[in-house]
Amino acid sequence: MNHRDRHRPDLHRYPPSAAFADWNPRPDTLDRLRVVNGVLQEYRAQLPLTNRQIFYRLVGAHGYDKTEKAYARLSAKYLQPRPPAPA
Repeated sequence: MNHRDRHRPDLHRYPPSAAFADWNPRPDTLDRLRVVNGVLQEYRAQLPLTNRQIFYRLVGAHGYDKTEKAYARLSAKYLQPRPPAPA
């Protein structure tokens, strides 16, 4: 652990093996991730984008539902980085 890591307690919350947990997403999840990645590539010169900016691009160009529920689902499922659950 270097001197910067000691100020980041989250680094050691999960064992190293948790970083390589198996992930087998459903096809619709992969499709949505590809679309989100496409938006990020399209706007890479303006990065970072907020969740709301990504959401409105999905609404405007990709037919995503314009509801608070859809925004919450998108944010929770695709736009919030989370460590994997411990095994």
